[in-house]
Amino acid sequence: MIVCVHDANILIDLAKSGLIPSYAKLGWTTHVPDLVLREVKQALDPWIRSGVFRVTTFDGTEMLELWALLGKHSRRRSLQDTSALYLAGKLHAPLLTGDGVLRKAAERDGIDCRGLLWIMDRLLEAGESSGLLAERLEAALAQGARLPMEECEKRLQRWRSQRNG
Repeated sequence: MIVCVHDANILIDLAKSGLIPSYAKLGWTTHVPDLVLREVKQALDPWIRSGVFRVTTFDGTEMLELWALLGKHSRRRSLQDTSALYLAGKLHAPLLTGDGVLRKAAERDGIDCRGLLWIMDRLLEAGESSGLLAERLEAALAQGARLPMEECEKRLQRWRSQRNG
């Protein structure tokens, strides 16, 4: 069973691209800090109620630790992003994000960090159709997802050829 933590960026990309139903089938234990949830609650509400996303609320001591962590690191990172980083470290779980600043902070702290393309690769391994993944990746890009274009083009080319082949 994979346990992971999501930030708002990746949740928004999953929602806008229509990948949450596919993601839900993976059966991963997915934690979302309550501070992050405030940014994307409306889109995720049905998935929270169904248990796909677990909301983590921080107590007073943890909030003090979050503020200390925020002050210690880059001011370019928000409290919401810091909460995702903190939770991933606490759970020893990968952080799923597309945010470059957050990714660098995770790498500095020794936290495994993955993105939307990695999730899509796991979906393919789990049996999701390459045609659907190509459509969803195109939708994510059309919605403004910031992804490495060279990697996107490689996947789109491969997935389209699998769909047509």
